[in-house]
Amino acid sequence: MDRRGAALVGLYSGHLLALDGQFERARDRCARTRSDLRELGWHFDAALVSIHLGPIELLAGRPEIAEAELRADYEALGEMGEQNYVATTACLLAEAVRRQGRSDEAASLARSAVELADPDDLTTQAGWRAVLARVAADAGDLDGALDLAEAALALLAPTDDLVARAEAHLDLADVLRRRGATEPARNEALAAHGLFVVKGCGPGVAAADRVLAEVDAGA
Repeated sequence: MDRRGAALVGLYSGHLLALDGQFERARDRCARTRSDLRELGWHFDAALVSIHLGPIELLAGRPEIAEAELRADYEALGEMGEQNYVATTACLLAEAVRRQGRSDEAASLARSAVELADPDDLTTQAGWRAVLARVAADAGDLDGALDLAEAALALLAPTDDLVARAEAHLDLADVLRRRGATEPARNEALAAHGLFVVKGCGPGVAAADRVLAEVDAGA
């Protein structure tokens, strides 16, 4: 295997480590991958590292670090004139800033992805809908949030991205909880829990447990 291939394997293994809650090791793998790719002159590939590192930091509860990594790559991809991965990066950056309370900026970034995302890019098409669903729910627009959350889940349902599907179930559970639909909300949270267990994503299981506790407390 050449050095570029080895670097990319390290990046993917870092994401798997994060699913097991080994965040420091995951960050180290991502940092080494970025360094190696830049050294080899693969600057485009280096600018894609945050597509993995951003979700790792969000999973670790560090949205401000996720933002820093994602924003640097978002700007780099924009300077390259890239029109595909920049949309995915925009969705992840939007969620990072939303978690820090900057809903207007999050919505603006998500809408930029609407213009850029390929219609067949289900991850990104679901991603911008998920962010806008969360923004709408935070603003009290539960009808709009429900439509967007259901659309995001429908797009991801046929895919094998278990983590993204689980997160979509949690989004829908949160909207349903806020609407007072306790039993449907519990079912969505349980669906998320099951997918996280199958994937072996410990932090995701914990997140699903927290949503279940919120649903039960509301009931």
